[in-house]
Amino acid sequence: MICATPSLITLTSYASDQNALVTGVTTNRISDADLEVKNLMHGFYGHLVKLKPYFVAQSDFEKADNHKEILSQFNSLNDEIVAAMKYRVFASPAQNIVLESFQTHVSEMKTVFESGNKSYAHWMLASSTSLCMSCHTQLPQTTDSKFGAVTDYTGLSPEKIFGEAEFNFILRRFDLALKGYLMLIDGYSNKNLTTEILDRSVKRVVSIYARVKRDPAAGALQFEHFYKNKNLPPIVQNNAKEWMEHFNIWKKEGLDDVSKMSAKQVIDFAYQHIRDAHLDKQVEARDPTVVTNLRVSGVLYEYLFQHTKGPETPDILYLLAKTEYALGPTFFFSLSDLYLKECILNYPKSKIAKQCYKDYEEHVVLSFSGSGGTHLPTDAQNNLRHLKALTHSK
Repeated sequence: MICATPSLITLTSYASDQNALVTGVTTNRISDADLEVKNLMHGFYGHLVKLKPYFVAQSDFEKADNHKEILSQFNSLNDEIVAAMKYRVFASPAQNIVLESFQTHVSEMKTVFESGNKSYAHWMLASSTSLCMSCHTQLPQTTDSKFGAVTDYTGLSPEKIFGEAEFNFILRRFDLALKGYLMLIDGYSNKNLTTEILDRSVKRVVSIYARVKRDPAAGALQFEHFYKNKNLPPIVQNNAKEWMEHFNIWKKEGLDDVSKMSAKQVIDFAYQHIRDAHLDKQVEARDPTVVTNLRVSGVLYEYLFQHTKGPETPDILYLLAKTEYALGPTFFFSLSDLYLKECILNYPKSKIAKQCYKDYEEHVVLSFSGSGGTHLPTDAQNNLRHLKALTHSK
């Protein structure tokens, strides 16, 4: 979907909010850079509102009568993203990577739609929500928007509740989104809710508590509640138990104040927790390390926002790649390979660059491997040779 937020002071003037957040100083002054972000996000929001009816109603998306309107929104959206990339409206490397990924996704979606494969184009439209969420969950929650989506889920079908909750999530209306997800989970019945929606709702809830709210105490209580809900499938209960335990560990360690952490402290923090999260132990959960990876990635994103460029940046990018890869595409649109590539291209002589290349090569080879062996296309081989030359040449 679209990285948008309609609030007067949220992500549209995101830099101002986050500077206030980390310094403790609030201000009503909006810089020229903040104004550019604000204008960009309001433009995205306009397209989002016009495309919203088609997210759930695939039949409407595929109707010939709606072809011109949808294509017009895709074209305008793509043009605005290209312009934003040209003028580098975001300071944070992580946010720029999301924007570049979003532009590629929208461009490909538009091409697929024009080719007539509207079913696949609709899937791309729906799956693009994770790209927005990758951007909108990078920093802690600072405000809740007051307009732009449904505020009362009463009387809606489970599918409609989920769709509206997702829309609220994208608009950074996290409390309202959380209300919808909890309605679905607490009222779960295999007769009224698909396991896919249940699974995604539970993952949205852990994302909100671990990376948006950064509230381990509330997260522990919520997942204790899920664990005790005998109506939920065993895999959900097992995940809930493991995540509850990780939230409790975090609560004992205390909140993470990134503004008081040096680059070395941030990097040591990340390595320690990533290592601890992968220590061998018998667990029944399917995704036991989720809370830790969301917590670590949240600290890394916030530090990178505060320090957009420095000698530690390639290490931060590498660690973000590790945590994003561990989370996988079921939580957000996986940006792991893009962070590795950013490390290689912009910091080829850094100490971590060779490791970035090693991991990137492994991911590429794995993506082209199957039962018939590994078959790398020529362009993929050329890309790897180019990146390796950057990091390994004297």
